[in-house]
Amino acid sequence: MASFRPLPDPELQRLTDDQLIDYVRKARAHGVPAEADRAVALLAWGYMSTIRYRVGLRIPNQDIEDVAWDVLEGAIKSAFDGDSTIEFRGWIRIIIRNKVADYWRKHGDDPKHVPLPEEHEGDEDVWGVTPAVEGASPGLIDLEAATDKAYDELARGDHGQVVDEAIFGDRPSAEVAAEIDGMTAANVDQIKSRFRKRVRELLEGDEHTSD
Repeated sequence: MASFRPLPDPELQRLTDDQLIDYVRKARAHGVPAEADRAVALLAWGYMSTIRYRVGLRIPNQDIEDVAWDVLEGAIKSAFDGDSTIEFRGWIRIIIRNKVADYWRKHGDDPKHVPLPEEHEGDEDVWGVTPAVEGASPGLIDLEAATDKAYDELARGDHGQVVDEAIFGDRPSAEVAAEIDGMTAANVDQIKSRFRKRVRELLEGDEHTSD
């Protein structure tokens, strides 16, 4: 087995998500759990904007930051055993759901009764107006389900990074494109548009599989 070399913080911070996951796997294989935990912490921190966004779909605004930090701490303390970025994102989403459920158990309220946060209200280019779903109460659970489904369908590989950074992280297209090999700002805009369109389709009841 090849030797394992712990990396200093500057080198670790330059690794991609997939490289960090590989580092986690190698650190555990060589019996260096502290290094694995350090890499998992860096990975989870990179998803903090996404964590805040997803938590914000389910709980009142004033408590978003506290629950988001609970998610981050849970991610750092839990052992991630997957081999891919897609698995890591799914693992983060599970922790988010668990922490949100913990929040509502403590507060004794039904999340279905919490108003949908009007992020970018009035800017149809971002999310559109709050949708009404025929036969059901409009609300954040519909939006979260549509967002999750669109993410599963479309956010693979570099596209997932674009969705995480440009949409959930609200970063400029050119800035995100500069961090991905072969990606242009126009490509980022296309991916954002396709993702938002798919979310709207799902909210309107169009269940066809997106291209």
